[in-house]
Amino acid sequence: MSDLTYRLVIRACRAVMRALGLRIELRGADLLPHRGPVVLAAKHHGYLDFMLVGLVGTVRGRYVRFLAKQAVFQLPVVGWAMRSMGHVSVDREHGAGHRAQPR
Repeated sequence: MSDLTYRLVIRACRAVMRALGLRIELRGADLLPHRGPVVLAAKHHGYLDFMLVGLVGTVRGRYVRFLAKQAVFQLPVVGWAMRSMGHVSVDREHGAGHRAQPR
């Protein structure tokens, strides 16, 4: 997995936020530990949500790895970037309802 790809995407996201005139104020970022396992749960409201959740991680010196629907990973450039950054593909069709066959 490439931290270089992640750093480039972070720069692009910050440029988008600046271009949109967004000014972000973070509260509670200090609650995210600098290391060790953590689960961040965010309610998905729009297409820029991932940037806001990822921003919390970068402020604390961490890269957030996202769960994303499988279709996103099938897009040529976006899929490559998602895999390169270590995000996890989720097959929503076989999610909680999928059961392993007994041996």
